[in-house]
Amino acid sequence: MVATVEQFEELGIPVYTAPADCHLKGKKAERTEPPKFSMDLIYQEIEEVARIFNVSARGAEVISAMKAREQAAKARISALKGDVSAVLWYSSAKLNADPYVVGEGGVPAYLMSELGIRNVVDSNEEWPAVGWEAIAKANPTLIVAGDMSRRRFESDALAVKLDFLKTDPVASVMDAARQGRIVEMKVQFMDPTVRTIRGLEILADGLERLNFVQ
Repeated sequence: MVATVEQFEELGIPVYTAPADCHLKGKKAERTEPPKFSMDLIYQEIEEVARIFNVSARGAEVISAMKAREQAAKARISALKGDVSAVLWYSSAKLNADPYVVGEGGVPAYLMSELGIRNVVDSNEEWPAVGWEAIAKANPTLIVAGDMSRRRFESDALAVKLDFLKTDPVASVMDAARQGRIVEMKVQFMDPTVRTIRGLEILADGLERLNFVQ
């Protein structure tokens, strides 16, 4: 951290914090339940930043365009075939360790919910580590695999994830792994930013491609 908000204010430097950061990360000790993301936080940020830079009309245009994309993605997936569930694998500290998957506090959980997908990970954490045995027992309808350029962990690489799902004695027994029901998504689209809308579209594309839409 460069400095606190208070330190910047003491120097007379204006500070702006994105609504999503305030909502998802701020004042954890005061919460009675974990915060959840919604696109309204992104629309609020666009409106506020546009007002700060005196381009409110342009901000309204961007919001309108993004809302249209959001509604279009939902409209394509208005009728799913039965109960569609998913697990989103972000990465793993070690390839044979419990994977970091999205819980109910993560942005992708919102994307799933908006498209009628049930998250098999029942955790209020944003990115809990959950054992493959538990995930395999839940047997999600599809798997969302995170694609990133970071190489902190071996399983950061998408190719490593895909190979693991084919060869691991536990993960490979899942119907989604055996039948190739995997959606690849860049992790940039899993963060609370203007790119989040692309994550919604990619997930909708995957549902259509895998024939989960009536």
